[in-house]
Parts: sequence; C-alpha cells; structure tokens
Amino acid sequence: MYVPSTKKEGAYAVFTTNRDVPVEQAQGFVGQYEQRWEIENEYKTIKKHFLPAVGSMDYRIRFLYFVIGVVMYNVWRLTNLLFREAVDVHLGERPPIPAGEFIEILAFCIVPGD
Repeated sequence: MYVPSTKKEGAYAVFTTNRDVPVEQAQGFVGQYEQRWEIENEYKTIKKHFLPAVGSMDYRIRFLYFVIGVVMYNVWRLTNLLFREAVDVHLGERPPIPAGEFIEILAFCIVPGD
C-alpha cells in the first residue's frame, strides 16, 4: 500500500500488510497502525543491537537483560538527539551515531583496554 510520506513532500511511504485495504481507507489505516509499527521497529532494533544472547531459562535474568537493553537503547536515542542539537548542520534522517558504534564506545567506557 502506498500512502503519502509524512517526512518528505511528494514522496510515498510503502507499507505491507496481509489485510485487504481499500484505497480510500489506506490513509486512515496507516494512521491507526503507524504507532504500532514504530514500536515494532524499535523492538527490532533493541533485539538486534542491544540484547545479548541468553541461554538461561530463568525469567529474572532474561528480564534483567531486556531492561538493560531498553535502557541502552534509550541512552543511544538520547545521545543522538543531543548530538543533533549540539551540531548546527543537517545530519539527515538516519541516526548520526549508529547503534553498533555506540555499543563499541559504551563497551570501551565500561571495560577500558590496556
């Protein structure tokens, strides 16, 4: 389904769904589910970059790692926001500090090398 983009004038956003949506209802459908899609994308980012592989079946340890991952994700988002505010140059739509680099910097600060 193609709907007008909210980020760029004259562009379209593409959404995929298994639901049959009539053309006249596409804009309302996207508005209804846009927040849910953002949450799912954020969770995917947390899972890919900020959660360690856990072999424990203890829910407390798994929950602790999840909470730590969410906190690190929020710190990453805050860091990118503050970086954008500090620099007076348009940095584009993508985060200026990628998640992988942020994790490396964070790991170096926690466990400094020789």
